[in-house]
Amino acid sequence: MFVSLISPTGDWTPRGTCPLHASDTSRSVMSSGQGVMKVIVLLAVILPVLSGHLAGRTIQTKQACQYSILLLSCPPGETLDISFANYGHIGTKNCGSHMPPGGCRAPDSLAIVQGMCQGRQQCYVPASDATFNGNPCHHGYIMKYLEVKYECQGPEVEQLRACKRETLSIQCPTGHPINIVSALYGRTSSQFCPGQIYTTACRSPYSLDVVRSICQGKTSCSVWSDDSVFVYDPCYGTDKYLEVEFICSGKYFGCT
Repeated sequence: MFVSLISPTGDWTPRGTCPLHASDTSRSVMSSGQGVMKVIVLLAVILPVLSGHLAGRTIQTKQACQYSILLLSCPPGETLDISFANYGHIGTKNCGSHMPPGGCRAPDSLAIVQGMCQGRQQCYVPASDATFNGNPCHHGYIMKYLEVKYECQGPEVEQLRACKRETLSIQCPTGHPINIVSALYGRTSSQFCPGQIYTTACRSPYSLDVVRSICQGKTSCSVWSDDSVFVYDPCYGTDKYLEVEFICSGKYFGCT
């Protein structure tokens, strides 16, 4: 198609992508009916995101004839991952011209397009000799074209852990706010943070809400892994840890 134109693991705590509008940690424990409703809302938000990741990414191909501008774009919250680019003529007959013997291509096509587009939500690339440092086709007059293959990639889920009375710090690039996917304050494994362990079935019901109240929508935050932050001790006598999964979102990913 030619165009001419001037964007998981464990089930510790209910997950989602939007902050829960409540009075942070001071609120009382919600009723079971409210809990069911919250889970339904969270599933409605997160399942489409997860299904997109599970389905795998699709390679897209765009072309633009010489003297036009190629627009590459991804859905909100996703970014361009450029895998192939060629400015020249390597097809049988494109843009009204036949391919010259052996074809012709600008040697820096991929590097130039990646420099203009990689990691962006959208970009514009002029299909011109000036963009690609000269005419790559020296076989008389040949109408060239730009062809690009790319994928739209969603943000990666990252995981951090802090042991008892340590600080867990999250940092995202400017313009990519933190989106908390899941949080656990307690202990579900004996593999991490050695210490006194009486149970591995321990989790604070406030884990997700507390971490979101501190971090959601910011580009950096710090959470102290301690009972005092998570309202009360969920398993007396067991050394706990804080484990958080998060995404450095695109500007328009998650809540608005």
